[in-house]
Amino acid sequence: MLKETLRRFVLPGTGGGSPLAPGLYPFEREHDGRLARFQLRVDPDGAGLLMVDASRVLLLSPVGVFLAHAILSGHSDAAVVKAGRRRFAGAGRLAEDLAALRRAMDAMLDGRAGAVVADLSRRSGPLERRLSAPLCADLSLPTAAQGERILRRLLEVGVPQVVVVVPPDPVGPDLFRLVECAEDLGLVTGVRARATDLLRDDRLLDLAGAGLDHVDLYWLGEAAAHDAVYGEGDAERFTAAAQTAGDLDLFLVACLPLAASAVGTVQRALSELPERGVGAGAVFAVVGDEAEGALPPAAIPQVAAVVEAAADAANLPVVWMPPCHLGSSTPIAEAMRAGPRAGSRATIRVLPGGEVLPPTGPPAPAGNLLEDPWETIWGHEAFRPLRESTEAPRCDTCPDLALCDLGCPKERSGWAEGVTP
Repeated sequence: MLKETLRRFVLPGTGGGSPLAPGLYPFEREHDGRLARFQLRVDPDGAGLLMVDASRVLLLSPVGVFLAHAILSGHSDAAVVKAGRRRFAGAGRLAEDLAALRRAMDAMLDGRAGAVVADLSRRSGPLERRLSAPLCADLSLPTAAQGERILRRLLEVGVPQVVVVVPPDPVGPDLFRLVECAEDLGLVTGVRARATDLLRDDRLLDLAGAGLDHVDLYWLGEAAAHDAVYGEGDAERFTAAAQTAGDLDLFLVACLPLAASAVGTVQRALSELPERGVGAGAVFAVVGDEAEGALPPAAIPQVAAVVEAAADAANLPVVWMPPCHLGSSTPIAEAMRAGPRAGSRATIRVLPGGEVLPPTGPPAPAGNLLEDPWETIWGHEAFRPLRESTEAPRCDTCPDLALCDLGCPKERSGWAEGVTP
């Protein structure tokens, strides 16, 4: 079985050390008439991860890092095996491991079932490793000049992916220039927005030309409810934007807010997404005991079970974003429009001034990306779960939910407090 074959170089403990300096190594590889984008990240401990097209990630031991870099650099198998046997003690099956890794990479490119991949949000994957940097940065739209500084700094510290959070009715060329800069730097790039804001003035077409990789569109499922939150006509524009994204070969994600009003419609919404051209769903719960319309925390596991069952029935991959916790004074629609603070527990939020917010907890900056050493920011207590190897939580109270891999959804420590600007 491919997964068992890969265990020798996916899991730690193979000895030796990576020949590569810590950092981010971007590659492109032609596959089925298109260019697939690989990001190989090497962490200080010599281990790393390989991400493909912003959606699939393979965790690597030092041996795996060595082999992946060799494959992507075009070295012959004979040269790789010879060099690897000199470098790594006890690596007597490198030829078999190299062939297995090639098969795994092909499976990741094809998206075939059985590929050894880990959802970017799940603790059963990256969060059981000691990370030296997050896997993604969600970036509140800055000016083009400020954004370029932020992007270069993210590349410097080894963040392979950025998602630009687009505010309603953006003006000027900043978004286009930001995507263009990210493409030039080799970063995997997405945007999270209303459909209305991406269809205006052929913006989505321009962004695709600038190098955009994926699009995350807000979606509530029922047209009238959706338009009441995101603006008149946005539900219809969602359909048009999905068609445009498909025509442009952009990976499309539906970003679904989960509040009390959506519980009755989320099953149908998920079932209809594949036929609309949506490749994945990303769900964030809006929770609170006092906020009108928010999900009561105690109800989250039951609602999550409904969501995951519906997604499985539709054969639609679904990821969970950290829940947004509201106080009594914040309107539920405001939280839905603002979206999640971060796309996963392995994601940071970067504000236009460079301030770095952790994915959960109070909206207090852990530092400034443009002013503070990365070691100081990453050393903040808020990032301790990402810095330290942890085990996915398990309990007998709730069903085996993917949401629970983010931590117990009923515990406030795993929520993002308030609305992020």
